[in-house]
Amino acid sequence: MSLWTAVIVAAAIAFVLKLAGYLVPMRVFEGARTKRLTAALPIALLAALIGTQTFVTDGAVVLDARAAAVAVAAIALLLRAPFILVVILGAATAAGLRLLGWAVRISVAGQRDGTSSIRPSGCRSHTCSPGTRTWRTHRRRGSCRRRRGRRG
Repeated sequence: MSLWTAVIVAAAIAFVLKLAGYLVPMRVFEGARTKRLTAALPIALLAALIGTQTFVTDGAVVLDARAAAVAVAAIALLLRAPFILVVILGAATAAGLRLLGWAVRISVAGQRDGTSSIRPSGCRSHTCSPGTRTWRTHRRRGSCRRRRGRRG
């Protein structure tokens, strides 16, 4: 399927969904069950978004600075800190841990696979770790540097 086919299919689906909204009888929207569902749906979607953006990188579960920042922000919210302070504490936690280079990659089965999600200084587009095929390829091209700062 080409890109344009996907765009046209997505547009058609969006149009049909909007049209279905006009065709559904109003009594369906006024039910108690529908109101409970529509009240809980944004919470579930936001929780799923936070979970995937915080703990998943390249299809693997990763515990890194993002997870620690969310944990610090959650604790600050539980202590009823002002929202701006929550944001500052989360950002400072993530920045500090990234500065220290802290990251642990855990596979879906829950076993550590020993890789690190620290980006070498020359690699901006994605994470590559020393010893992996991606790192060796970039090292050959000269686009990634070793952690010691020398060209590989």
